[in-house]
Amino acid sequence: MGYLKGNVAFLIMVFLILFIFEVDHVVSGSMEPTLMTGDYAIFTKVRFGYKPNRGDIIGFNHDGEHWVKRVIGIPGDMIVIKDMYVYVNGEKIDEPYLENVGITYGGDNTIFAVPEDEIFVLGDNRLASYDSRYWNEPYVPVSYVTSKYRFTIYHAKTKATTFEEEIL
Repeated sequence: MGYLKGNVAFLIMVFLILFIFEVDHVVSGSMEPTLMTGDYAIFTKVRFGYKPNRGDIIGFNHDGEHWVKRVIGIPGDMIVIKDMYVYVNGEKIDEPYLENVGITYGGDNTIFAVPEDEIFVLGDNRLASYDSRYWNEPYVPVSYVTSKYRFTIYHAKTKATTFEEEIL
C-alpha cells in the first residue's frame, strides 16, 4: 500500500511539473530586488488565451531565450518614460517594487503604443535590465508568454547592481 501511495504522489508531482508549474533559476539581475540572481522561483505555466495584467511578472521567449520581466503596458496602452519615471496612459505609475524609484532611463519622451496582442515589459532593476526600452521591436507578443511568477522558493541574496557589472 505504501508503494502505491508513493507512486501516486510521484505521478501527481510529475503532472504538476509538466503541465502546471515551472521552476526557474534566475540568472541575471534584471529583476532585482524582486528576484535576485541565483533565486529559484515558481511560475505557473500559462495557456492559450492568457491575458497579462499590468504588474504581472512573466516568463516569455525572446530571441531564442527564456526571459523574465514585469508587464508595464498591455494592448492599447501608451507608455512614456519622462524625467526618469514611467507613465501609462498619461498617469505616472506607482512602482513600489523598484529599489530606486525615478531612475528609469531610455526612450525619454518616446511614446510606446502597445499593439493588440502584445505587451511592453521592463525589468525591476532599471539600471541592469535589457528590456522593451532598448529592443528594435519593443513589444512581446502575448503568444510568447510561457509562465507567470508566483513565489520564490530559494532566495540567493546576491545582487548585481548595474548592467555593466553583469556583462563584464
